[in-house]
Amino acid sequence: MKKKVLKAALLAATVSATGLCALTSFAANPKITQARAKEIAVARAGIPMAGANFKKVKLEFERDRGRYEYDVEFLHNGYEYEVEIDAETGAVLDYDVELDD
Repeated sequence: MKKKVLKAALLAATVSATGLCALTSFAANPKITQARAKEIAVARAGIPMAGANFKKVKLEFERDRGRYEYDVEFLHNGYEYEVEIDAETGAVLDYDVELDD
């Protein structure tokens, strides 16, 4: 019985470590670059790239969705834009704009 429990624990640890390595390697090499994420974000907002004052471009793992996403925030003409982009596909997942206080 102890051998079965030990084998199960080792298998779980191996699978967990392998999954973690896969996620870590993807994080280092997402298909969408930060520069491309910026382009996608300003295109969604309909403004020129030169007009955007970027506050944040960050790659994060979203546990809720089980994927890596870029969180892009920028200012333009008194408005603050926030855009979430899938780091694998480049799809816009969320978009918000409000007056900058």
